[in-house]
Amino acid sequence: MAIQAVIELVFRHGCVAFQPLLHHIYRSSAHGMIALVLNDISPDAIDQSLDTVVKKLPLTIPGLRYFVPLDDDLPTVIYEASLIFASTRSFRKWLVSLGVDESFVMPLHSLGARLPHRRSSFAISALQDREHALG
Repeated sequence: MAIQAVIELVFRHGCVAFQPLLHHIYRSSAHGMIALVLNDISPDAIDQSLDTVVKKLPLTIPGLRYFVPLDDDLPTVIYEASLIFASTRSFRKWLVSLGVDESFVMPLHSLGARLPHRRSSFAISALQDREHALG
């Protein structure tokens, strides 16, 4: 199955802060599989955050697949992805070391404008503030 996007998420202020972002990502997964790279976030925390939106969409959508940084299968998924969003410099550098063109790796705050969805409910400015704080 083709991968629509690879998205690195980093635990910073709790998964509650990610809920609108995760809902947007999950809605977008109706258009194609999305790989989430969970950096210090447990799959259970993501699943809990998604409980309300999963109930609203059909179970037949491609959905999400979880990875951890440096997962053995991750390079293959990255090479198949149409879009890549990085939250940290270390993940961006790792992607470049795999041969991914740095201009192809987008910051997380650009996700809202680039990932297809039915409606967006998260604040881009809040993501930009978090990314700016990460450096």
